[in-house]
Amino acid sequence: MICSLVATLFLSSGLLASGQERTATADDMDRLQSDLKNLEADLASMDSLPDSMAQRVERIREEVIYLKVKMRKHQDEGGESTGLSKDEVRDLRLDIADLRNDLRKYLKHPAMSHEVTLESGTELAVRLEDSLRSDRAQPGDSFTAVAVEPILSGNVVSIEAGSTFFGRVEDVDRASSRTDRTARLVLAVERVETGGETHDISATVVRASERLETGLGSEAKKIGIGAGLGTVLGAVLGGKQGAAIGAAVGGGGSILATKGNEVDLPRGTILTLRLDRDLSLPVR
Repeated sequence: MICSLVATLFLSSGLLASGQERTATADDMDRLQSDLKNLEADLASMDSLPDSMAQRVERIREEVIYLKVKMRKHQDEGGESTGLSKDEVRDLRLDIADLRNDLRKYLKHPAMSHEVTLESGTELAVRLEDSLRSDRAQPGDSFTAVAVEPILSGNVVSIEAGSTFFGRVEDVDRASSRTDRTARLVLAVERVETGGETHDISATVVRASERLETGLGSEAKKIGIGAGLGTVLGAVLGGKQGAAIGAAVGGGGSILATKGNEVDLPRGTILTLRLDRDLSLPVR
């Protein structure tokens, strides 16, 4: 009987764990949001689509609205987490990926360039995935960030929302170790992984804020058949925002804290990067 009870408890805990694993996380929803923004960017310059593709776009929009309503209802009732299953989110992401792949085939032209270039000086917004503090960081420490919005070159998505940027801490000054008590972090961004490939880049941090500044990295207006897809979930998710950072950016990408305080960049802080040299990327 004891063995039977132990087995029952083991199976129950296993089922519970399995159920928890199947619940979509905030990170799952972030990836879905990125997929929607990328699809919207793909559609931004298109005035029309074949009926079959237009219907697929509308079905995706309806499914996103359904998930949004379901998630909001779950949260209004006091539920924790998203209230959505991983399968629901995964299936929708697969539908988006299939549609984007078909759109590329539909738009492909033999004379189309197979490479786009983001010019030096282009600004793009990334969201920190790691916390950085001047009283803890060491030169050489690595950090990652993700693109908040698709980066466009003309009407072509050159860096997708959700792409990962890799950087390192170049220099650190702690408030306690300086006579003027001004803490400083110098960050370098060196690589970006997008479309399954990694590319070397050179970028300087020019702003650090708790909220996304609109218009970065986008030359095309979000209009047409895909309008609004990238923001459908926003009202529920709210987006990741860092705490008020109270920091300014000086020369060479130095992030400076107010006197006497340490530089504190929580996970979710938005960094604006400026490319220091042209970046050429393949068109897919």
